[in-house]
Amino acid sequence: MDPFEPDDITAPASRHNVHVTRRADLTDVRNWAEDELYAAVERADAEDAVVVIDYGRALLYLADQADVTFVPPRRLGLSGEPGLRVRTPAVYDPETDAVSGLDVDERLVTPEFDVLIPAFDWETQDEDSIPIEPEYRERPSGSPHTTGG
Repeated sequence: MDPFEPDDITAPASRHNVHVTRRADLTDVRNWAEDELYAAVERADAEDAVVVIDYGRALLYLADQADVTFVPPRRLGLSGEPGLRVRTPAVYDPETDAVSGLDVDERLVTPEFDVLIPAFDWETQDEDSIPIEPEYRERPSGSPHTTGG
């Protein structure tokens, strides 16, 4: 697992999610119309859920945030793609705004997925809310550019 990838797939620093505060946040999400995705996020917000995009199956799921778990790729050169384990997924149909349960207790979404997180009322941020940026240190003025030898 990437050492900079947070354990929580829904953390703002994770590269697998989009915190949706407005419709424009969805412009870079592929395979669905912006209106369909926004409707899914609004529905998820009403149900205190998140939207899981399963690109391989071309499905949208609504799931409780606690039921979504990141599965890191296997280490040591073994095959394996990252995945997303979704317990009790419900399929969301953007054309009818209907939600239907699946006959499975759990679905592994792999290899491509994203999580859309309703954040319409996201006003307060804590230290976990701020995306991680690389830290750069400036060289003190007057210091040499190379080490002496």
